[in-house]
Amino acid sequence: MAARFQLLVNGEPLCLVGHDGYGVLSAVVSWCHRNPTAFDPAKSPMSRDEYCTEELKLEIGALDTNMPGGTRDVGWLDRTGPLQLKAGDEVVIRILGPGPFDPPVVAAATNEP
Repeated sequence: MAARFQLLVNGEPLCLVGHDGYGVLSAVVSWCHRNPTAFDPAKSPMSRDEYCTEELKLEIGALDTNMPGGTRDVGWLDRTGPLQLKAGDEVVIRILGPGPFDPPVVAAATNEP
């Protein structure tokens, strides 16, 4: 069965995502608050401020495994990254059957079989 997700944030439609063929479709709400004493500048691509900033975000993506010899990550949010959320936001994920969906705005080959 192919599936689509319709995402709404605070009652406003955000996107209608889907995938044809083989792969994975995901919508994830995550919260992260890192321990500042664990920050190691030699191991982190982030600045200390970025590392220590509390995050509450929505990520929407798919893993396209239809490519011979590799896979492709795709996403529906802009290139600046996940959607930042705040306390009180309402996120609705409506599960739909097969049909049309918004084209992804970000795609990158992962070259992994």
